[in-house]
Order: sequence, then C-alpha cells, then structure tokens
Amino acid sequence: MKNIFKDKRNILIAGITFVCFLIIVVSVSYAYIMYTTRQKEINVVETDCIHVEMEELTNAINLVNAYPVLDEVGERNKPFRFKLTNTCGVGVNYNLNLEVMESEKRVASKNIAVKVDELEKTILTNNPTTEVTYEEEDYTGVEAYTIHQGELKPGESITHELRLWLDANAGNDSQNGKFYSKVIIESFQNQITEYQESILNGAYPVLADNLVPVEIDDTGKVTKANIYNEWYSYENKRWANAVILLDKTMEYKEYEEIPEENIESYFVWIPKYSYELWDLGEYSSLTSLDTSKVHTIPIKFGIENTSDANSNECTTPMTSGATGNCKIGDYMTPPAFITMGTNGLWVGKFETGYKGATSTANAKVNSSDSTKVQIKPNVYSWGNIQPSNAYLASYNYQRDLDSHMMKNTEWGAVAYLQHSKYGSATSVRINNNEAYITG
Repeated sequence: MKNIFKDKRNILIAGITFVCFLIIVVSVSYAYIMYTTRQKEINVVETDCIHVEMEELTNAINLVNAYPVLDEVGERNKPFRFKLTNTCGVGVNYNLNLEVMESEKRVASKNIAVKVDELEKTILTNNPTTEVTYEEEDYTGVEAYTIHQGELKPGESITHELRLWLDANAGNDSQNGKFYSKVIIESFQNQITEYQESILNGAYPVLADNLVPVEIDDTGKVTKANIYNEWYSYENKRWANAVILLDKTMEYKEYEEIPEENIESYFVWIPKYSYELWDLGEYSSLTSLDTSKVHTIPIKFGIENTSDANSNECTTPMTSGATGNCKIGDYMTPPAFITMGTNGLWVGKFETGYKGATSTANAKVNSSDSTKVQIKPNVYSWGNIQPSNAYLASYNYQRDLDSHMMKNTEWGAVAYLQHSKYGSATSVRINNNEAYITG
C-alpha cells in the first residue's frame, strides 16, 4: 500500500469561506453584555541578521615611488587579499566599493587602474559611482566607486584579491601625488526565492502544512532543508524529500538534524513530466519478459500537457487501453498528473508500515485505523489488509493533503521516472525481505 499527496489548491478557498462566516456571525451580534478576554501568549517575530565579516589576509597596498606601467606589469603587483564571510542565516548581495580619501595633491581617480581577482582591469572612474560613507579622524572619503558585486549564501565565504596601479596613460598631473583609498563592503539581503531547479520547467516541489522539506545524507542522517538553497537535484538523481513528524509541534531550524524517532513518514516528490512512447503493443496475454524492450525512458519535465497539436507529442488518451493519436516516438503526459490536476505528486518513499508492530505477525492487521500508518525504512510492512481498509486508512491519514491509496496510473508515473536517466532503475521493486521489513 502506497500513499500519495497532491497539491490541494482549494484549501485557500475553504479558509476564505470560513473567515466570511465568522464575519457574518460577528456582524449580527448585539453587545448589550460585554465580556473581554485576551491572548495568553506573546506573538513573536524574530528576524535574522545581515552581517558580512571581512578578514584582511594581507597588508594593504603600498606603492611608493609609483609610476605609470602597462597592464601586464600592474597585474603582477602584490594584491590586497581579504576574505568575506556571511555569518547570518539569510543570503546577501554585496557591493565591493573603493572609497577615495581626501589627501594633499590627490592623484585623479581617472589615472588609477583597478583589477579584482581575475576580472578584466578597469579604470576606476569607469566603474559605477556610489555614496561616500567613510568619515573618520584620519581620513574622509570624497569619491566612491563600486568595483565588484557578488552574492553570499548563508554561512558562505569568498576570498578576493585587489590590485591597484598607476595606469600607463596617466599624465604629468599625477606626478608627486598621493592616492589613498579604502575597501568598503556594502551588504544587503538578496531577494528571497525558493530554490527551483531549471530542468523541472515549473514542476517544482509544493510544500503544504505538515510537510517538512529535508535532505538525507549517505548515512541516513535527516536534516531540515533550506528551501532557498539547492536542496534537491533531479539532474544528479537527488530527488526532493519531505517528512511528516510524529510531534508536529516541534520546529526545526534549517540544517538542524531531525531525529528518526520523531519522523512518522517519508515522501518523495514526483515532478510532472512527459515521456517518449517506445511501444504501443497489446500485452493482455503477455507470459514472458521481452528484454529487447528494456531501456532508459526519455522524459521531459514540465507542467504543460502534451497535445496532438504539437510536433512529436500526442494528447494523452484517458481511456484504459486506448492509444488515441499517439505513435511511437511521440511524447505523452502520464495520465496520473492530468486526472489529479497537479504539477507533481508526493509519494511514499517506502512501503506503508504498521506503527508499533514488533514482528511480521504484529503487522498483519486487517484494519482501517489511519493512526497506524507510517512510511519509514526498517519497519514491518502492513500486510493482510483488505483493499477497502487500505483505501480508508490511506484516505483518512492526511485528508487535508488529499492522501489516498495509490492508483495504477500513479504507480506508473513513479516507475517510468525511476527508469529514466533521472532515476536509479533498481530501487523500485517488490519487497524481497523474508520478514517484510521496509526499505
């Protein structure tokens, strides 16, 4: 027995209806007798920080008796090296600004060549100007230029190298002059958007209440995913995972480990896709495996249904056994995505187990008790259950997420994806464990 969730988009409508009902009730109440109560707990909004730490790895640039040089000479100058670290939990964009200090006989900025890391050399005044911020007892900024822009993910570090020299085109006006400058780092929170892998073409994981996004390492350690960073990669066969907690009041921070004892069920995201047809044969009397048909199934992720109107596509026939206008080589959307009206499915990552069972016999229970549902590795698979009870247990497990017993078409959508280049082609199989241990 497998369970599937789909993206329930009518939840908001139900919520709006409920709010409207409350408004109507309040509007017809008469306040002849008044009673006031108040919230017991404090509403809390905690913000994260924005802070980029700068560590100077070398001394500042000090060019004494400088004279105009060619770029190939200036690029060999000893750089000023520094390290930037985002010490907070939000991603930031940053500007690397060079502020020019006031000094006697100041060399004009148009004569200063600038090179950041391995980027092309520029003349300082050819960079965008920005606001002057530096004012201390020793120096005061008079000009400021943004010489580089970058981005840092939470906890990420980057090292930069800065080189300055007197450009070869500098004139006599630069003689006996001085040029003092300071590096200023300006950081600000970048636009927060959920991570979306481009190859999915819109069929991105949809997270609803009670589904906690997670990452699972090779040792089985489960940590809460940061959905604003890369937490899945179908290109690299690392599918998106989510869990339902036993104690749903527990809240975990990004990258915090979620103990196995507080995980009730694991789910994996099956993005909407179309696949290339390789056979339209009749298999009703199939008695043996035709190994010549075994191959990697070509697929294309995307939220649009295939159509006869498009080249190399066909409209999915929604009648069992029908082929419609499809021919070998056409791409077709699996019917599961169409009937469910969704851009993807959350599917149980393992067989459904019977919660609390300590033996194979304990898990053989013909019951519709949805509180016994668990989808985990290394537990006893729920057996000896009639289809009607399997249907009810699945249906009532997470009704607000449209949980239900898997249909053949939905199983096919999982199996075909698993046999594409994005799957392992081996982990979807009949349980061959003698004790029917899942996973």
